[in-house]
Amino acid sequence: AYTAKIASNYSEPLYLNTDSLLPSAVFYSEKSVETIASKVYKGESLKDFALSSSAPFIVIGEKWKIDIEKKRIQEQELELLAEKNEYQLVRINK
Repeated sequence: AYTAKIASNYSEPLYLNTDSLLPSAVFYSEKSVETIASKVYKGESLKDFALSSSAPFIVIGEKWKIDIEKKRIQEQELELLAEKNEYQLVRINK
């Protein structure tokens, strides 16, 4: 809920890199939210998704998944906006 509330302050499109938060993310962010976890699980990285999407955009995901993506995405392209417990909100700029 915390990261979704913070997401409501940003104008960029919001994506989830997890399947478990969709209802609360929609409610607390008051945004249209798309889940990209299924694409990432099929072998597409967040970097691949970023390259095929219009950027910038924001993503809520589990910290361990975001940490893996930090190795694939250049530091200046990924900005940490908020973190609570095991979830992070990041902005992808390309």
